Amino acid sequence: MSTTLSLVTFFFVAGYVAPLVLGRAHWPYRSPRLGVAAWLVLAATCALTAVFAVGTVAVPVAVVGHGLADWWHACLGRWRHYYGDANVVGVFLAAAVTAVLVGRLVQSAVGYRRSVVGVRRTHHAALSLLSVAGPPHVVVIPHPVPAAYCVPGRPGRVVMTDSAVRALEPDQVEAVVAHERAHLAGRHALLMGLATVLQGAFGRIAPVFRRATSETAALLEMVADDAAVARCPAPRVAEALVTLADGPAPTTALAASGADLVRRIWRLTTPQRPLGRVPTLVTLVVLSLGAVVPVAAVVGPVVVGIVAATCAHPHGA
Repeated sequence: MSTTLSLVTFFFVAGYVAPLVLGRAHWPYRSPRLGVAAWLVLAATCALTAVFAVGTVAVPVAVVGHGLADWWHACLGRWRHYYGDANVVGVFLAAAVTAVLVGRLVQSAVGYRRSVVGVRRTHHAALSLLSVAGPPHVVVIPHPVPAAYCVPGRPGRVVMTDSAVRALEPDQVEAVVAHERAHLAGRHALLMGLATVLQGAFGRIAPVFRRATSETAALLEMVADDAAVARCPAPRVAEALVTLADGPAPTTALAASGADLVRRIWRLTTPQRPLGRVPTLVTLVVLSLGAVVPVAAVVGPVVVGIVAATCAHPHGA
């Protein structure tokens, strides 16, 4: 049970404590790409730990390590050794919970794909009918409210309303287009999809999943803001975002006026020093170690058990 207790402890730290610490950190504003990686790795690791923690109750790692050759016989023997006949119900209950967690993950992924893909296909078809003349490689649609967004797909499209083209200066239009193209080029929709699927599957068991979704959305917008700043001074990009603040956009699109506009405008109007190499390296190492811990906690004893079983019974003896 030590493996299970270790995983439960790690789940509590990753699911409840780490989001509080990371949520108060300032460095993600200085390196939003690294911030996105941190939140997604934290959420994915927490989900994996939850499945492993419950799974190791149903199937102790020693069972796997000592019974690959004679799986069923080893399972029965090891279950009785670890739990006794009286706790068989608890073992099967843990197995059922594990199946539910995995099933929720699959259900969330399938549901997200069905809802998003269908809406995007419909929107792409409508854009071909509604577009009017505008900037090169941009679909301009008639609408009284300034708005800009991108619709991922094959191919992805940058969309602006004609009122946005009129309301913004040429350099701001170029910056907004660069912002949306950064979303498409960086496949930000897939990253948001991952966060959304994890929240849909596990959002009720730990706050990290809800927080990861909101923070990932805001940080991806900051990544795209940086691409816009490469084409236009940051204060003018901030002005463009304010102009587009009330613009409509489909729920499956990534809009320039999207997540956490207040923090983004503050970031654009307040000079940010890039994150140094040493803090970046330290963060990457911490993320890597954190992602490895739950896997090592399960795989390590299994490998040791397999080796011990092989040495004890060489050549199938």
